[in-house]
Amino acid sequence: MVQAGPGGTGDVAGSAPSAEAMRKVLVAVLDSGVDDTHPDLRAAVDPKASASCADGRPDSRTGVWRPDPGVPESGHGTHVAGIIGAAHDGQGVTGVAPGVRIAAVRLLGPLGQYYAENIVCGMLWAADHGAKAVNDSYFADPWKYNCPEDRDQAALIAAVGRAVAYAQRKGAVVVASAGNDGQDLGAARTDERSPNDRVSGPALSRHLGTECIRLPGELPGVLTVTAVNRDGRPSSYTNYGRGRVSLAAPGGDPDGGPQGAIVSDWPGGQYAALAGTSMAAAHVTGAVAVAAALHPGFGSGQLADAVAVAAAGGCPVGVRGCGDRRYFGVGVVVVPR
Repeated sequence: MVQAGPGGTGDVAGSAPSAEAMRKVLVAVLDSGVDDTHPDLRAAVDPKASASCADGRPDSRTGVWRPDPGVPESGHGTHVAGIIGAAHDGQGVTGVAPGVRIAAVRLLGPLGQYYAENIVCGMLWAADHGAKAVNDSYFADPWKYNCPEDRDQAALIAAVGRAVAYAQRKGAVVVASAGNDGQDLGAARTDERSPNDRVSGPALSRHLGTECIRLPGELPGVLTVTAVNRDGRPSSYTNYGRGRVSLAAPGGDPDGGPQGAIVSDWPGGQYAALAGTSMAAAHVTGAVAVAAALHPGFGSGQLADAVAVAAAGGCPVGVRGCGDRRYFGVGVVVVPR
């Protein structure tokens, strides 16, 4: 495990990776697609490492990784990508890890679902193209939580779990959002929106035990990220849970407008202020990218440790400060330097 200095993690306290070092790092954004024509992202998205897995099979034709404007929330991936790697050029916004290469991997299919086969496809694609970090700001459809006692859901857990483990063995840190339901992942809870691909009738009202997990966020070794507001306090919507979450990062206030939410890129050269654990996860993925540039020989476990050590030094104080591990895990993200 790396030791954290005053400025975070690294061999030289306060040092930042060079542009050349950052360019050697590939980060995969598994999401709704990324608009690589956005001025902030033109130089970041690597077309040779980008693809669509929207039907469960990799398609690397030019542009298929871009968002489908006909699908709701298709701008989400562009927003996440901007938080991670928007250019530092004095225009627009700047990402946590400017200069990093982004593999845009579209998972969102025409029905607006992140199905397990799409996730497996994207995870394997990212791993085989050398991603050092894989950002997952979604949950696996159609079940918000998957319960191992159900044979179908157990199969989804096994499939996504194998893909995540493969990416980790190939050297990638898998980062995931904790979710925006305000629920304790370490306690019994309810799920009243699954399955979300039904064609008629109300959702089932499911009473879940702690064995039911969110995919991919609650799989072994995944960095699962909760959200904090600008004041450093847990966001009201964030999921939490002792032993179920890894660290916290800025997710913003959904009612806070541009001053309280997270401003980032949006398709068509636009910008949007959004809030959620999706945004928080992207901040952590950017931090992993910086750690990878500082330590090019590190494997996934070492990179995750580096980010955790830095985060442990970024804890706020107060009633719901980092002493409450249910909300903060090891601490609040700090970009390694």
